[in-house]
Amino acid sequence: MFVTIDGRNPSPALLAQMSTAAILAQAGSGFVPDDPNKGFLAVVKPFTISPFGTATGTINLICGNLCGTGYAFVLRLKDGRWSVVSQELRWMA
Repeated sequence: MFVTIDGRNPSPALLAQMSTAAILAQAGSGFVPDDPNKGFLAVVKPFTISPFGTATGTINLICGNLCGTGYAFVLRLKDGRWSVVSQELRWMA
């Protein structure tokens, strides 16, 4: 999986942290959409955090030039941890 966050590559520290959680991620700039063996690109947009302990945001998964899906998420903060309350498919190509 390749990852961008708000249009930029994640920091090496974040990529290392993801690998400790068994998430094999690489910088999004290495994604080649025409190569089906390269996996997919996760495009994470900034989440908006409310004062009520919820956050909303989108993640788009791109698998090629005309291939992908986009999701909207709602998260809730409880006991110091964020968890997914809902996810909704927004688009598919």
